[in-house]
Amino acid sequence: AKDIMNKHIVSVRPNTSLREAATQMRKKGISQIPVIDNDVVTGALSEKTIIESVANGKSIEDISLVPVKDIMNDAFPLIDESAPVSMVSFMLEYNSALLVAKKGKVVGIITKADLLKLM
Repeated sequence: AKDIMNKHIVSVRPNTSLREAATQMRKKGISQIPVIDNDVVTGALSEKTIIESVANGKSIEDISLVPVKDIMNDAFPLIDESAPVSMVSFMLEYNSALLVAKKGKVVGIITKADLLKLM
């Protein structure tokens, strides 16, 4: 996992507004982002989750002020940096991203796009 992970982790805090989180995601060209508070992974936010909130009748103006913690999903799975690529690929079949840890501290992230770079 450590050989394919992205070491630059873009994250947001639980109290970050959806507008600010969406702006970060757009600027970085990412479709999902981990929610981390004081080095503790508390959840994840994705474009899909934001779109579903709007599709459920909430206006974009109203939802843009909502804190991430109010609509975030469960956190991405955490794997050890020594996890083999076969395990990473299997887990990415069911998850949009994986967080990579070294001695319990998050040190990277792997998405499906990162795995495709191996080809």
